[in-house]
Amino acid sequence: MREFPRLVALVLLLAVPACKKQPGHLIERAVDRVSDRIVERFANDEQALAIAARFLSPSPAILEAGSYHGETAVAMVQRWPGATIYSFEPVPELFEIAKKNTSAWRNIHLSELALSDKVGTAIFHLSALEENPDASVGSGSLLEPSHHLEGFPFIKFDKTIAVTTTTIDQWASVNQVNRLDFIWLDIQGLEFPVLKASPRILKTVRVIMAEVEFVELYKGQSLYAEIRPWLEAQGFAEVATDFAPEAPQRADLKMKKAISWYGNSIFARK
Repeated sequence: MREFPRLVALVLLLAVPACKKQPGHLIERAVDRVSDRIVERFANDEQALAIAARFLSPSPAILEAGSYHGETAVAMVQRWPGATIYSFEPVPELFEIAKKNTSAWRNIHLSELALSDKVGTAIFHLSALEENPDASVGSGSLLEPSHHLEGFPFIKFDKTIAVTTTTIDQWASVNQVNRLDFIWLDIQGLEFPVLKASPRILKTVRVIMAEVEFVELYKGQSLYAEIRPWLEAQGFAEVATDFAPEAPQRADLKMKKAISWYGNSIFARK
């Protein structure tokens, strides 16, 4: 969830989020005391991509949803110059920024679509900082905000727009995409239904990076406790996270640091 560390940093009057201060080569290993699994810990996108690269070919087909300003897509193409990257950003304002920032790379294909478990149109809840209500930030979702409102009160959801939605399977069929090696999802509570709605393309995937929540930030969303076992049943193993193994069990709405209510996980095909 790239936007929360940034916005919290703004509130704390810091220039950059804490995770970005971590050197790119420092990747820790931790033991999940609940299951005795050994998982790696990463602190930023650079480290996450380095871990994913171990399971991928030099020229992977990548889907990245929640493109925001396009910075993750650019980081991907810089790591894998021969990759084909399909990026999705449904918010028009953010789409235009991402389009400009990725225009130098012909192998980044940007779509103004919202990934969902349904094909059609839907209401999208825009998000903005209280101090700048006309500029969209990356917390917007097809789902209505829930505890997000109390955890991050400086982010407002006062506007909605209609967006075009599609499933990964439907989009892949229309665009004749037969495989995806790597899926990166940062779509504010929709990660699980999006994956479940596309069983055909999921069978081709080697690595998944997904944002996960431990409490309900958006109404009706699935939580980490449901997502992880489902992905394991599909043949994936969790290999890395950006949160401590005990974080999902300790997450509580009474915690003052709402940033501990969510995290990111990397799953690789067994």
